[in-house]
Amino acid sequence: ARDGDTIRLGRGTYDVDMTIHDKSLTIIGVSEKHTIIRNVKRAHSIQGKSDDSMTVTFEHVTFTQRGRPRTSGLDIDTADTVFRNCTFRDLSTWNYGTMSLVKGAAIRMEHSDTFIDDCWFESNTVLTSGTVSRHASGGAIEAFESTLTVEDSGFYDNKVLCTYSEII
Repeated sequence: ARDGDTIRLGRGTYDVDMTIHDKSLTIIGVSEKHTIIRNVKRAHSIQGKSDDSMTVTFEHVTFTQRGRPRTSGLDIDTADTVFRNCTFRDLSTWNYGTMSLVKGAAIRMEHSDTFIDDCWFESNTVLTSGTVSRHASGGAIEAFESTLTVEDSGFYDNKVLCTYSEII
């Protein structure tokens, strides 16, 4: 796709690890019920540059995952995003041991502006144990140095599940 394009998705389940870099795009599905985007091995990546303005818009899609990737559903960095009439369901990120921090099962955003309107977040989970557990956050959304606006949206059963033990 080229910068500024609109991509229309038909009915179906799209198993893809989506990567969008330095492009403004609009992705429109038929409906949340009939257009499903599933990440397979890693988070969908939306990434811009600090000196460039880009906006990625999603409408009428459901985000979920096939299997259990270790990363967030969507990883947004230095990009403006808009989600309208979208569902985020059964996304999980997990980490066991002392690896990197675990945050944001459905959306993890950094240095970004995100607008969410008429969306539903359900059963998204951060799972972690070990010494990193005390730093886990964002069952549905984790925003770092970002602006997040949420309107007319619902959240149900999103959670962070942690176990932490330390040998003294």
